[in-house]
Amino acid sequence: LGITGHYHFRGLGFEAYRVHTDGSLGELLYRYQGFDQPNFQQFSDPPVLHPGEGIEWRCHYQNNTDKTFTYGPDASTQEHCILFGAYYPTDTVQEAINCTHDKDSAGHDVSTVAIIPGE
Repeated sequence: LGITGHYHFRGLGFEAYRVHTDGSLGELLYRYQGFDQPNFQQFSDPPVLHPGEGIEWRCHYQNNTDKTFTYGPDASTQEHCILFGAYYPTDTVQEAINCTHDKDSAGHDVSTVAIIPGE
């Protein structure tokens, strides 16, 4: 298992925590302070997520302008907070987990987790 965080140049720090089945935060799994080239944390003894547990990640930003930055890929006008991870072994070749957290059209939080089997 290995993980890393990503944000644009207004980012100051990134943290990822285990989330217990009751929704409370568990141990800190990853932390990066600074802007460029966050480290890729590899675990020799990887954490095991049990059914109902998850990972929550957070980014901290500093905006020294009078502009409002929205979520998106354009570093000049937008910002984002992404957790990348890799794990092995998998049940199938090229298996992936896709986790998305966003807001729907009514402004409600929406989280999606899907295991995508490979070929």
